[in-house]
Order: sequence, then C-alpha cells, then structure tokens
Amino acid sequence: MSDAALLAAPGGAGAGVLPALMGRLGGVDTPARRARDVMVATSLAVGPDAPLSEVAKIMTEHRRKVVPVVDAAGRLLGAIDRADLLTATHASLMELSTTATLDDED
Repeated sequence: MSDAALLAAPGGAGAGVLPALMGRLGGVDTPARRARDVMVATSLAVGPDAPLSEVAKIMTEHRRKVVPVVDAAGRLLGAIDRADLLTATHASLMELSTTATLDDED
C-alpha cells in the first residue's frame, strides 16, 4: 500500500488515518499548527546542475523520497521525487538500449 493510500484509508470515526492521528496529538489544536511546526530543516538539497547520481545517493543514504532543488542563494526551484528519478533512469536506459541495438546492426 502506498503512503498516500494509507493516509486516505479510513481511520477513527470514519475519518482518514491522517486526521485520526492528528486528532490524537494530546489536545493540540491541529488546525492552528503550521508547516514550520513540523517541518524538518535540511541541507539535503541539490543545485539544478547536480548529476542524477547525486540525487539517487541522497535518496538512498538518507531515506528521502523527495530532494529539493535550490539555486545558489538556497531558494527553492523545485524538487525531484522518486518517480522523477525512475522516469529519467528509464529514459536513459531506453536510449542506451536503442544505441546498443544500432551499434549491433553495423
């Protein structure tokens, strides 16, 4: 089961798992909580010219599903998730396969 499916699954009182868990935070007014209250400040970001091998290394070594892409000033430009990495890897493998087939025909 994916993490998205798990969070959407029915939880307490018919709510999803995430709302049910958030409601159990010991009386914390969850609607008043903000991203800054639960975010993890991280230096695990890459620049836009970082090789995909570096992104893959960060994902595997630090067990991250998403790696932020930042500019030289540290401003967020975007993010690479596992699906993006797999898509790029698949495209590269297909290109290599096509090139190898063409080389074999010569």
